[in-house]
Amino acid sequence: MAGTSSGDWAEASALFDSVIEMPEADRAAALAGSKAPTGVKERVNAMIAALEASPGFLDHPPVLHGPVQAGGMSRMGEPGPKVDSRHDPDCADSPP
Repeated sequence: MAGTSSGDWAEASALFDSVIEMPEADRAAALAGSKAPTGVKERVNAMIAALEASPGFLDHPPVLHGPVQAGGMSRMGEPGPKVDSRHDPDCADSPP
């Protein structure tokens, strides 16, 4: 699967989307009958295995924790805390 092209990823994504809701036996038959290259089928099988190994992983949005990005916006696009560099001696923007 190394060296997968963007076209292969698009094909794998489309194939994954078409089979993921199928019962397992139907999914296996659909993948076997697909005209997709073997590498694409392997990628889809790996994607399915990863999803099955982490049930519920995609059911909830991620909760991000960590520092606020530059510009005062959090990673979620919400206003972050205001930073006042006037009182931070370690900040290069602090006035002397």
